[in-house]
Amino acid sequence: MKQVIEKIKKFVKEIKNFLENHRRYTFNKKQLTFKKEGLVSTLTTSLLIFIFILIGIILVQNEETQRHKRIAMKHFETIQKLEDKLNDREYEQSRISLYYEIGVAVLERDCGECSKENICEYIDYLAEMGVVWYPEVLKSTCQIESGFGTSSVARNYKNLFGMDHPTRRKTLSIKCSGGRFATFTNWKCSVLDRVLWDFATFDKHIPSKEEYYGKMNTKYNTENSDYNNIIQGCAAKFVQ
Repeated sequence: MKQVIEKIKKFVKEIKNFLENHRRYTFNKKQLTFKKEGLVSTLTTSLLIFIFILIGIILVQNEETQRHKRIAMKHFETIQKLEDKLNDREYEQSRISLYYEIGVAVLERDCGECSKENICEYIDYLAEMGVVWYPEVLKSTCQIESGFGTSSVARNYKNLFGMDHPTRRKTLSIKCSGGRFATFTNWKCSVLDRVLWDFATFDKHIPSKEEYYGKMNTKYNTENSDYNNIIQGCAAKFVQ
C-alpha cells in the first residue's frame, strides 16, 4: 500500500513539473512585464486532476485486490496440503482394512452362495470399510465380466471379474488356468483381488471417479474402445 501511495505522489509531482515547464509567457505593454499563462484551461486542469485521482484510486484498489489474492492463495495452499494429508491417511487406513478382509476371506470356509445379492452386499460392506472406493463401478464390472458369477470362467475358476493371473502385483490368485485366467479359492477372494488391482494401480492416493474410469479404460480393458461408456452406463444403475 505504501509503495502505491508513493508512486501516486511521484506521478502527480511529475505532472506538476510538466505543466510548470511548458507554460508560455506574454508581454504586458501597459505594465511592461512578462506574465506566465497556463498551458491548459482551468476546466481542463480540473479534469486532469480528476483523472489522476481516479487512476490513483484504481491503483490502490488493484493493489488491495492483489494482496487479498495472495492471502487467498496461501489459504488455498494450506487447505490443499491438509486435504492431501487426509487423503494419505484415508488411503493407508483403506489398505490396512483391505489386508484384514483378505485374511478373513482366505480363512473363511463357507462364503455363502455366489449370487448377485450376496456379491453386491459384500461390495457394499467393503465400501463401508473404506476398502472399495466406488462400489457401483465394481458391481457393474462384475455384471459385465461374469454376469455376477454365472459365466464359465466364474464357475470354473471363481473369477468374477475376468482377471488375468498377475505376475507383478500382489494377488490372491492361486494359479493360472485356461491359459491366462486367475483362479481363486472362493468368490470373495476374487472380489478382494479386484480391489488389490485398484491399490496396485493407484499406489499413493485415492483417485477421483474420472481418474478411476480412465484407468479402467486404459489398463483394465484394452480390447473394447467403448468400455468406459459401457461401464459408466451400467454403474449408473447401481448408484443409490
